[in-house]
Amino acid sequence: MWALVRLNRRYTALLVALSLAAFAVVGFAVGGCAGWLVGAWRAAASGARYAGGFDPMAGLLGIEIAVVVWIGVTVVTYLQGDRILLASIGARPLRKEDHPQFYNVVEEMSIAAALPRMPRPYVIDDPAMNALAAGFSPDNAAIAVTAGALASLNRDQLQGVVAHETAHIANDDVLFMTLASLMTGAAGGAGWFAGRESGRRHAVRFGGEAPVFTLGHRFLRACSGFLALFAPVYGVLILAGVARRRDYLADACAALYTRYPEGLASALYVMAGSPNTLLQRNPRIATLCTLNPHRKEHGIHTPLLAASTHAPVKERISILRRIHNVVSYEGYERAWREATGASRRLFPKGAVTDRHAYPIRDGHPAATVHDVARRQVRDAGDLMRGMGRYVFLACGCSMRIKLPPWHARDHAVCPRCGRDVRVPTAHALPKASPTDASAEVAELARPGKLWLTFRCVCGARNQLSPYFDAPRMVCAQCGRGIRIRDAATVD
Repeated sequence: MWALVRLNRRYTALLVALSLAAFAVVGFAVGGCAGWLVGAWRAAASGARYAGGFDPMAGLLGIEIAVVVWIGVTVVTYLQGDRILLASIGARPLRKEDHPQFYNVVEEMSIAAALPRMPRPYVIDDPAMNALAAGFSPDNAAIAVTAGALASLNRDQLQGVVAHETAHIANDDVLFMTLASLMTGAAGGAGWFAGRESGRRHAVRFGGEAPVFTLGHRFLRACSGFLALFAPVYGVLILAGVARRRDYLADACAALYTRYPEGLASALYVMAGSPNTLLQRNPRIATLCTLNPHRKEHGIHTPLLAASTHAPVKERISILRRIHNVVSYEGYERAWREATGASRRLFPKGAVTDRHAYPIRDGHPAATVHDVARRQVRDAGDLMRGMGRYVFLACGCSMRIKLPPWHARDHAVCPRCGRDVRVPTAHALPKASPTDASAEVAELARPGKLWLTFRCVCGARNQLSPYFDAPRMVCAQCGRGIRIRDAATVD
């Protein structure tokens, strides 16, 4: 396994070197063209004829500026790249009390993969079924799943998907894929900015109707346009050479972590058959996802299969379902040869050192219960509403009222019984010191285990999820301690 991790790190170093070279080439071209235009402008201002052309010295200055920009982009990408990427698709951090099943699955798979730290769980408010991992090391990584996946996948399937993403973290795949996504985005953005700043209006402003101005600006815009168009293709072509093998290895690791290959196989089948695609159609995150979110049939069919960044999903399912009785890396490779008819090795010789075989466990007993599936859909919807700051009210007739965050009033009329239901307020405790943030200064009577919105003594709204079972919580705004008691036990 360490041989494959070292190979991933070599690919990462190659990607960094290629991105530096791309920035340097663009800096030289833009700087040389800028020097050409400045010389022509000065000659036109003095009334002399300009006989020069592309300025190599200005190109060298452009390389220096490009290298400084590249260093800044690389540092920001390494320090905050995963958070930038997750924020760009609307992913939100998840607490254990928000969705304990997903949190526990991430915790289990991080232990199975022997990660030094549990990846941070995130959820994406999207009806599509997908997942992704981002980060730069096993110490600082994140796993995000869509609300559609939480609502539609049972525990075994969710565990298989999370195990696949955990394997990408353990194998250092996320370092390469996150860097590739952000570097290509930065290169494309630099090309767009250079093209925008080299617009014809700048030439006209400086008297650029002369042919030399027109030619210089056209050349500069051609260079920037080439960069803006080529950057995404460049990223896809780099990833295509290694992404399929990474997918196969992650599937093999997921089968080993879960001891249940059918979990991931059935999850891939359900996800590939979903008609929904990610609403955040960012082409740079496609390589990070479990399935390609932008292809019509998720890799089952594509006119440009050679440039695909994911292994065909039918092939992945077939391989996983050919594993019987015991699961191991050697067994996965045998199944891969049977499914593809290939005679070569999938993993380099000596790359996989774990020769252990583990018996396949039975599936989770709740996987086929229809009521569990209905509850998952409801819980996922309430989770996204809760994270979206919806107001949850509980009426005495057992009606659950959900108000959008822009609802200005603190009360609503129950559509079932007609009562005026108000947002409950935590009552101050007279014996506690209001200046002590750690003291319990308020108490709330909770009417059952459900989503509930209430007000603190300071007036701030707080949310309780159905899975919150701690005896106290802290107000997010003022830091006061709030004691939580069941309404039936409060005197």
